[in-house]
Amino acid sequence: MAFLGNASTLGSVAKPRAFFGPWLDFLCMGGGSLIALPILAAIIPDSGMNQVHTAVLLIALIVNFPHFIHSYQVFYGSFGKIMRAPDADAVFRRRYVWSGVVVPAILLCLIALAIGAHEPTLLRYSVNAMAFFVGWHYVKQGYGMLMADAAMKRSFFSDAAKKCLLINAYACWALSWLMINHELSEQTFLDLNYYTFDVPDGAPVIAAIALGLTSLWSLAILIAHVRKHGMAFPISGLAAYVASLYVWLFVHYDPEIVAFIPAFHSLQYLYMVWRHRLNVEAAEPDAATLVSNTGGQVTFSRAQARFTTYIASAIVFGMVAFLMVPAALDIYVPYDHAMFGDRLFMVAIWVFINIHHFFIDNAMWRKENPHTMRQLFAHH
Repeated sequence: MAFLGNASTLGSVAKPRAFFGPWLDFLCMGGGSLIALPILAAIIPDSGMNQVHTAVLLIALIVNFPHFIHSYQVFYGSFGKIMRAPDADAVFRRRYVWSGVVVPAILLCLIALAIGAHEPTLLRYSVNAMAFFVGWHYVKQGYGMLMADAAMKRSFFSDAAKKCLLINAYACWALSWLMINHELSEQTFLDLNYYTFDVPDGAPVIAAIALGLTSLWSLAILIAHVRKHGMAFPISGLAAYVASLYVWLFVHYDPEIVAFIPAFHSLQYLYMVWRHRLNVEAAEPDAATLVSNTGGQVTFSRAQARFTTYIASAIVFGMVAFLMVPAALDIYVPYDHAMFGDRLFMVAIWVFINIHHFFIDNAMWRKENPHTMRQLFAHH
């Protein structure tokens, strides 16, 4: 949710003080990960990576994969409406075309070139690119969560404050990415060796100084904000901001803990998308119409039925698209396993979705989009 900071422009829309509830907001937007990660670090032994892989796969089925599917549902669900809207902002429409048509075409061509031309190097560097965009997306989402919570509580940040907090987010990820590339040489991702980039020895030091300065600047802004707004300070959003930025600096060397970070990121995302979808369903004319199951023993509204289907479809499609299909392709489609490893299509599909997700998220969560921002903050 890259540009939820623009939510301050929606002052005419009634906003409750929490998306679901103060404590639930805190736990699901970031506080839960700040509590859980130290506990996981303490209880998971260094030899427990196999158990971690099993747990992470189960979590991915119900959290990570659905969050990707939901992003497609939101983005492409409004794609046609935006293209046909006569009053749609031209820049915003081009951004949608770029993210929804051009970027996936480029990614597919690069992946096809890597496989067809037997160029594993291209695919190996694409894994590093995926890591770069994923981290960038994570810190940007943390910033967006802070801005969204501030907008919900009507304790808006100034433009200068938002710029500082965003710069700090970028500085934090820049240092994290440099440290990862500096400390790791050649690693594996789903049995495929991937390449890191040579990082000059002084680059992490410069990035650390930049992060220290922007962090102090951000701290001053946050202190001034809490003094001004008091109980309306966006504490849940701050938890999301801290969890999305600074956790990278402490766990990047611990693969057992890093494996859980996508789950907490996805939980943040699901939390907001579900709020958005509930508001969309509540606005439908037949939302309150009651329907019953075949036995007539359970009664629920059409809005509840559609929302349940929305979640269930994301779980099913996510499992099929990101697990079953690539696994089947890896088994039945012939390719050079010695060159690409045994999970070529799993790597290719996961690289595609992670990079594409960055671009579509960057396009759709903007103030220009009437199909996301207003529904997110609508109060029903």
